[in-house]
Amino acid sequence: MHTTVKALYFASLAAQAAALGIPGPRSARQPRPAAAGSQVSATVKVLRLAPPGADKLVHAALFAAPTFLGLRAGFSPLLVVGSQLIFAPASELAQEEVVAGRGGALSDVAADLAGVALGVAAAAIASRGR
Repeated sequence: MHTTVKALYFASLAAQAAALGIPGPRSARQPRPAAAGSQVSATVKVLRLAPPGADKLVHAALFAAPTFLGLRAGFSPLLVVGSQLIFAPASELAQEEVVAGRGGALSDVAADLAGVALGVAAAAIASRGR
C-alpha cells in the first residue's frame, strides 16, 4: 500500500505546484513553460467562473491532499507538514512575482493552512482505523 500512496503523494505535489502556477521539471518531451502558463491561465479562468469563495475550497484541497497522502505514506510528519506550511505563503509570494493575472492573498494562505490542518486531521482519523 505504501508504494501506491507514495506515488499518489508525489502526483499530488506536482498537481499542487501546477495548479498554483509553479512549473515542474522539464525534459525534451515535456511542454515548455508557455504551455504551463496556459494551464495556469485556464485554471484562473475556471476559478473566475466559480461562485465567490469557491477558490478557497480549491486552495484547501490542494493542500489537504498532499498532506494527507504524505502522512499516510509514512513520510516524516515534520517534513510533510513543515514543507506545506512553508509552501503556503511561498506560493502566494511567487504568484505575486511570476504568474500574470494572479496576486498573492492572505485569505488564500489561510485557506491553504486550513487544508493542511484538514489533511492532518484526516490522516489521524484514517490511522485510527488500522
